[in-house]
Amino acid sequence: MLNLSDIYREVLTRAGHEWIPLEKELELVRKYLEIEKIRMEERLNYSIECSETLRSFQVPPLLLEPIVENAVIHGIAPRKEGGRVNVRVEKKEGNCAIVVVVEDTGQGMGTKPVDIPGGFGLFSVRERLRLIYGEKAVFEVGPGPERGTRVVMEVPYEHRHRDS
Repeated sequence: MLNLSDIYREVLTRAGHEWIPLEKELELVRKYLEIEKIRMEERLNYSIECSETLRSFQVPPLLLEPIVENAVIHGIAPRKEGGRVNVRVEKKEGNCAIVVVVEDTGQGMGTKPVDIPGGFGLFSVRERLRLIYGEKAVFEVGPGPERGTRVVMEVPYEHRHRDS
């Protein structure tokens, strides 16, 4: 049974950690989406794709959850018909970086890429990426392929990868 207190407990536990396996971050995202699915019912659908080999990749905690939360709250929830959130993690060609894509089919932000819209969530993720990875990090927010919004993060693969 999903419980909001489980998410709060994980957030508080992770706040003191510098790095966690990507698998843990994806599990938090899945729990969040399951709770929102209960609330929104058929109006929310989602997918999370990540190969087994990338699940041990180390990331800062709460790197993906604020982006997925924005997709649900600002993209999907305002639409009567709801929509879909897709989270995809893959290795960039040449194995030099990890690419995380969060796309939603929500109300969207227009047709041009933007600097960083919205509130603290997107701003804090972008700033954390900049502080940790410097110029090697990519953080782009723009229109999604099916209306909606697309957020792309790219971090160097060699930075914190631990093979199983």
